[in-house]
Amino acid sequence: MIKEVYNFANGGLNVETPSKPVTEKQGIKVGDACRAKSEMFSGWLRCEVVKLYQNAAMVKIIACRNPQDDVVQHELDDVAIVRIRDLTVLKEVS
Repeated sequence: MIKEVYNFANGGLNVETPSKPVTEKQGIKVGDACRAKSEMFSGWLRCEVVKLYQNAAMVKIIACRNPQDDVVQHELDDVAIVRIRDLTVLKEVS
């Protein structure tokens, strides 16, 4: 992985210290309730993170904002892959 600070000694790349994965920067964990935007849906989704990848997450869809997205949700069996940058963690109200 590439370090974020530019190093002139070896051509700008510093491979000793890897940068943090996107998931650590965003603070997203498996089991978090999130709001997501996907290209397959016309509106926002309420979902739960099932599995994390390097730049994406597999989510279980809880609810769609737009009623016309319910057909797509049913076809995908309530599972979708979304970009991590399109996920927003929802705060739990106690």
